[in-house]
Amino acid sequence: MLADDGMFDAISSDHGGPFPGVYQLHALDEHRDFLRLSRLLSEDPLGVLYIGAAANILYRVSQLKKSVSAAYRTVDPKTYAHLEYSDVRAHQTGKKIVNIPRLAERFPFERLCVTVKRNEGAKEEEVVVDASHFKLEDQLLQTYAAEYGERPPLND
Repeated sequence: MLADDGMFDAISSDHGGPFPGVYQLHALDEHRDFLRLSRLLSEDPLGVLYIGAAANILYRVSQLKKSVSAAYRTVDPKTYAHLEYSDVRAHQTGKKIVNIPRLAERFPFERLCVTVKRNEGAKEEEVVVDASHFKLEDQLLQTYAAEYGERPPLND
């Protein structure tokens, strides 16, 4: 869960320290099951909002968490008025939530989770040069678009 303080410990215990890979931001329902979301061609049973990749998943997911949590704090839920957005190192997803404030209402911060997949294709010291995690991300995005007729809503 993105809002859980122990999120990074959970990722580290499952996957080890910093590692290359892909991550997905999901919406959950009130029972903490994946929220089924209507897409252009069919329904996404996993509620995928964003797909990303990084050489250091722990660092990138921390940027995502900071950005998204800052975005939720910057929107007045009653008036949708924007308050000052101060995270200059923001992940693009937080910026999109700020620009479309109804996203914060539709997908509460407490109902967002991240799944990660380690890229086993490269040794840790070769990650920056190898960049196969970006190829995996591209493959996931293409597969998603082929299945649902569009990319996840928070991807460009």
